[in-house]
Amino acid sequence: MIDSICHYLRARTVPAALLVLAMLVCPAARGADKDKDKSDNDKKAEKDKPKKQKIEPWTEVRTAHFIVASDGGEKTARRFGEQFETLLRIFQATLPKARISNGLPVRLLVSRDGESFGRVVPEFPFSKTRDQPAGTFVSGSEKTYIAIRANAGGKFALQDIYHDYARTVLRLSYHNLPPRI
Repeated sequence: MIDSICHYLRARTVPAALLVLAMLVCPAARGADKDKDKSDNDKKAEKDKPKKQKIEPWTEVRTAHFIVASDGGEKTARRFGEQFETLLRIFQATLPKARISNGLPVRLLVSRDGESFGRVVPEFPFSKTRDQPAGTFVSGSEKTYIAIRANAGGKFALQDIYHDYARTVLRLSYHNLPPRI
């Protein structure tokens, strides 16, 4: 009878011990898997998060007829301010009686790149597959805004902006011009 009790205990103890051992070992293995899954999920989440963009502070520069704001630095703002002042001097030389301003300074918003331009002018979001314009011109009775992308390439990148600004100067000077077609 003692043999049968020992056999019975051994038969029950070995599976119970294996069960306890499996319970002790498996959570550790599952915990390691969880840590591995967690680190994989963290890596995926980091990839999915948009990269933190370094947003440059905007610098404001004033010229005689323009207020230039740029996130490309003071040098970029001065360069575009001087370009538009030169354009005004050309208008004054060729059209001496032209009214070149309505008394309010024109605001130039010069973005350093396409991403920054997309934040300034939401109608033209930044996309690697689609081109953005070199700039856009918005004129009203009280304010005139010109948004420009500083990294716009090409010899005549700002041709359309200069054209629109010339039309504004002509419209201020000569009231009987035909409407824009």
